[in-house]
Parts: sequence; C-alpha cells; structure tokens
Amino acid sequence: MHNVRFCCDEIEVEHPSWDDDQVIAGLVLAALGFLATVFTMAVFICYNHTPVVKASTRELSYIIFVGMMMSYSSSLAFLAKPSTTSCIVARLLPGLSFSMIYAALVTKTNRIARILAGNKKIMIRKLRFMSALAQVIYFSCCF
Repeated sequence: MHNVRFCCDEIEVEHPSWDDDQVIAGLVLAALGFLATVFTMAVFICYNHTPVVKASTRELSYIIFVGMMMSYSSSLAFLAKPSTTSCIVARLLPGLSFSMIYAALVTKTNRIARILAGNKKIMIRKLRFMSALAQVIYFSCCF
C-alpha cells in the first residue's frame, strides 16, 4: 500500500481589473440603473403630496428605491479587490437588497388584495392595518 501524501497548493488571488471591458460595461449599467433610481426617487419626493404618489404607498415605494440602489451598488463589492469587508458586503448586500424589494412588493400586493376584497363586501368598518405605519411594520416582519 502506497503512502499517499496530500498537500494544499496556494492559489493566487485573482480579481477583475477596473480597466477590463466587461467591468466597465457592468459599472456603466449599474451607474445608469442607480442614477435612474435616484431620479425616480427624486420625482417621488418632489411630488410627495400628490394623489398618485400617495396612492402608490409612498413609504414602501421609498423602501423599494433604497433596495434597488443597494442592488446596483452591490456590483462594486463584487469588483473590488478581495478583502474581508468586500467579501462580507458581496455576500450580504445582494440578498439584503432583494429581500427589501420583495418584502415591500409583497406588502403592497397584500394591501391591494385586501382593498379589492373589501370592496366586494359591504363596508361597515374601515379595514384594519391599512395605515402607512402598519404597512411598514408588516414589511419589517416580512424582511
């Protein structure tokens, strides 16, 4: 029987270069998405008290905008030179941002479904947990 020796070879750390074409294309797309989100959020803030913005559940819309900005920003963590911080951010930020977006969307969908279900019945009393604060608390539980 042969005595087999296992050993570990050190692997050189490789990371993308900032001047690579694919990296530049990814950064440009992420920057465009981030700027479009900031622009849309600024329009929402500017017209904060209009009926259309109020009807869209402002608070949850802002949470979706922040989640989208975090999502676009996460590409920077993937392209950064590997370090403890960049690895933690690269693991946490995408999941955190998408869970923010999906939890807010589920909350908005739940609100709309409850409003539509309430219209089918004779409205004797106001639906419970429909305030903005209740919706943000519901989002926090989903998140």
